[in-house]
Amino acid sequence: MTQNFTHLHLHTDASIRDGLGTVRRMMTRAKRMGFENIAMTDHGTLANAITFSIEAKAAGIKPLIGLEGYISFDGKIGHITLLADGMRGWNSLLLLNNKAHRSELRQPAFLIDDLVSHSDGLVCLTGCIASPFHQLSYDESYSLGLKLKKAFGYKLFAEVMFVNDGKSWERSLRLSSRLGIKAVITNDVHFPEKTDGIVHPILTKMKSGFSYDSADLYLKSFQELKDSAIAEGMPDKQVNELLYRTSSIANRLGLVELKNEPRLPKVSVTEPGWVLLNLIKHRTRFRDMDKSYSKRLTYEMGVINKMGYDDYFIILDDIIQFAKSKDVKIGPGRGSGSEESDTFSATPVSKIGLLAPENAIVRVPVGVLRSTCVELLGAAPGCAELHKASSSIGLRSVSGTPCNSALFFAAVCCCAFCCALCCGLCCAFSVPSLARLKCSSVVCR
Repeated sequence: MTQNFTHLHLHTDASIRDGLGTVRRMMTRAKRMGFENIAMTDHGTLANAITFSIEAKAAGIKPLIGLEGYISFDGKIGHITLLADGMRGWNSLLLLNNKAHRSELRQPAFLIDDLVSHSDGLVCLTGCIASPFHQLSYDESYSLGLKLKKAFGYKLFAEVMFVNDGKSWERSLRLSSRLGIKAVITNDVHFPEKTDGIVHPILTKMKSGFSYDSADLYLKSFQELKDSAIAEGMPDKQVNELLYRTSSIANRLGLVELKNEPRLPKVSVTEPGWVLLNLIKHRTRFRDMDKSYSKRLTYEMGVINKMGYDDYFIILDDIIQFAKSKDVKIGPGRGSGSEESDTFSATPVSKIGLLAPENAIVRVPVGVLRSTCVELLGAAPGCAELHKASSSIGLRSVSGTPCNSALFFAAVCCCAFCCALCCGLCCAFSVPSLARLKCSSVVCR
């Protein structure tokens, strides 16, 4: 059943304080309910924009990219809902969000004047109960409305909600009438399913130390929202008008075309491959390098150069050297690192000289490996659990002794299960020995 309504105010788990629904869960429910368009408006971040866009399109839904921005006013910080109309709007969102994150306020907030200056390509909704329109006095909120109306024109809408205190909608409608702007109904969605409302207060208490009345902040249908509005005393005809208008706005908004293709930065040298090779030669920590290691280094350098990662390794080295010069701790990295990573000290442990010979590869049935990964990832990877998991599938170290929690595994195949097991076991990271792991799945070969 197609919904004659579009959610224009919705949070994903990128709203780190109170967003409960993952993008995929949101899209699964939205598709099941028949939504044709849906917006994402996370608190002070655009982190899930690409994921949201990809998942929505995969579900056959038009993605609307937005932001519930933090806005500074009268010494306070409130919320304002913004939606991007095509790429011009997206660029404005980026500018505003970047300004907010560069601010020295307690939250990443931009100023009202910033919003006016970067209103190009944006649709603005007056926001939830935490917006300036509800935190200021009525006359002050009216003055703010006049200022924003001058910037946004017909793209400024009064946002009407029937959640939380249940009465903020009355001021929204008064402002709509006095300012001469149209109104829309939103639901400030924070999770996909109604049953998630049981868990949401626990999430907010854990992350923020408080909770609020959030039982209704799920992905509601047209009829559910209509019932909520009528229960508050809003006329049936007016409710329909405000709900239908959301889809009218969504249909007019241009698509924000986002891609997740990596764009690596470039270094300002003409031959990054030559620079990288010289860095390795001059900083190698391995005296009297064996021919097999030289051969492997040449091979790895060829792969890095072919993939266009020379610049990446040079930049990584610059970051690592800066961190070391400032006594900033450097993490262990991951088990499948290369000789180049060792040379740059990206990892504190050199794997050269510890690698098992080819004939020491352990083959593990993929079904067993899968179940072991589930065990590992389903619980905290403590030493006892790691020892039990690795011993249960009979993994052996180079010397032939049973593997334990101190072993450091390097996955040499592309199987996701191997990678998961490798990452889980690496958490122990006391490294007296190193084994190479390969599962017998056809996928891995």
